[in-house]
Order: sequence, then structure tokens, then C-alpha cells
Amino acid sequence: MKLKYLLPLIVLIILAACSTAESTGEQAPTSPPSTNTAQAPTEVPPIITREATATEEAPTETLAPTPTQIPPTPTPTALPEGIFFRDDFEGYLQPDWEWMNEVPENLSFVEFNESEWLLILGDNPGSLEEQKNTLMVQLPDGDFIITAHIIADPRQNFHQANIFIAEDLQNYIRLVFGFCETCLPESTGHGYFMETIIDENPSGDLITVPRNPEDQDIYLRLVNSSGMITGYYAVEFGNWQEIGSIENTFEFVDAGLGATNSVPDDQDVQNIEALFDYFEISEP
Repeated sequence: MKLKYLLPLIVLIILAACSTAESTGEQAPTSPPSTNTAQAPTEVPPIITREATATEEAPTETLAPTPTQIPPTPTPTALPEGIFFRDDFEGYLQPDWEWMNEVPENLSFVEFNESEWLLILGDNPGSLEEQKNTLMVQLPDGDFIITAHIIADPRQNFHQANIFIAEDLQNYIRLVFGFCETCLPESTGHGYFMETIIDENPSGDLITVPRNPEDQDIYLRLVNSSGMITGYYAVEFGNWQEIGSIENTFEFVDAGLGATNSVPDDQDVQNIEALFDYFEISEP
């Protein structure tokens, strides 16, 4: 074939090849690939907020039972020879006590003089059968002594902190650290009182002894010996002063302590506060 015919044919072949490359889109890269393989995320993940489901509820508060203000000890405290009963009120009551006419909010234990004391907030009225927060314990057979250490400030008519010995709630002898203007006008009402109650009525055996109004920390003692009941007080333990004696006509069963305003409920009297350090029953 002659050269003049070959040249146009070669040009047509080259043009056809270029046309085929453009139609397939195959091109050489214009820049080198990045060597960093990490890429930014194409989408930002949504923020998820958690809502409580209908079955979820806030926890309810469960309250423990309110403990009694005078929890008893499981077993009686061991006692030395010659002591029938003793309670030092170290934050609990000895189990032999009988607690009558309970008003728990008016009876508690408090720290005082680096020890525990029993606090009774007195209430109305004042007979032994009605006296609130009265503590009673069974007496031994035969003669005995009961002693208590008390701090109080009886300053309104018929305020009293007391110890007593009883045949029952209508027949008893009570020794009182109290206040009575009509009983002791010479001491402006401050005094010690020893009374016999028979069938819930005063028998006429009322013995009164004036006291210094500043004497608010005292000891009371009742002694049953040789058919007589004798009452004592002391401002210093051991320095006993006799209040008086009453013939024993009872068959005593219980002894105890309490504090009361000793007035009818319709009278407005500030409640007396009486602190008891200990209560003891011993041999004469």
C-alpha cells in the first residue's frame, strides 16, 4: 500500500481509541493518595436523653419503728448482798418495774453530772392511782429500806417528786419532796411531806417539815422496821434527818416513785421536772 493512503488510516485509528477512553471515564489520578487512613465521621451521632418509664418510681422512705423511750434491759443487773433491788437508770429500766399510766413523751433518760438520770415531766392529777408515769416494783417480805436520789425544784402549789410504799393503789404511804403554801406558810410552801392514804383518802397522818428553797438536790428514804414506817431526807447522803414516823397498818406489796403536779386537770400549772439518779430497796 502506498504511504499516502496509510497516513489517513493511522490517524483514524488513533482518534477512535481516544474516543473510547473518554466514554469509560478512566483517568489518571491528578494527586497522590493521602497516607493518613483516619477520616472524620460523615455523620454526628444523635444525643440520647433517658426518660423514666411509667413503671419506674422514686423509692419510698421506710421509717423504723420509734423505740420506746425506756427500753428494758434483758436481764436484771447483778446486785450485792443486802440489796433487793436497784436501778441506776443507765439509759434503760430494770425489767422488774411496772410502768403505770404511761405517757412516754414525758419520760426519758438524760445526761447529767456525767451519768444517766431518769427524767419525769410531772402531769395532773396527783393520786397514786392517777399519777402519770408511775414506776412500781414488788417489795420483799419483812423489813426493808427504800432510798432515792432526786433533783427537782417544786415551786408551785402541790408540785412534788415522791417515793411510796403501797398495799394497793388506794392504800399507801407517800414521802414527798414538794411545795404547799397552805401546809407550810412559814417556809413559803417549800417542804417535805409524809402522808398516809387509806381508801384513796388522807387519813390525817400528814407530817410536814420545812426545807430551804435552795435544797433541790436531795435524798429521800422510807424505813419499814419494828411495825413503824419512818421517813427521812438528806441534803448530803448519810446525813439523814427524820421527817416522822407512822404506824404500819398495811400489808405492803409494792414500792415506787413518781412526780406530779397533784392538781386537777382543769388547773393551769407548769409541769414539774424531776430527775432520779437511782432507786434502791435494801435490808434495814
